Amino acid sequence: AVAVSNLGKWKTATQMIALTILLAGRDS
Repeated sequence: AVAVSNLGKWKTATQMIALTILLAGRDS
């Protein structure tokens, strides 16, 4: 269960970072 939770947390973090990069790239 811990591994699954950890994977989900990293998945969410990766999506948030990717979204931030997309927004930053679109603004510049």
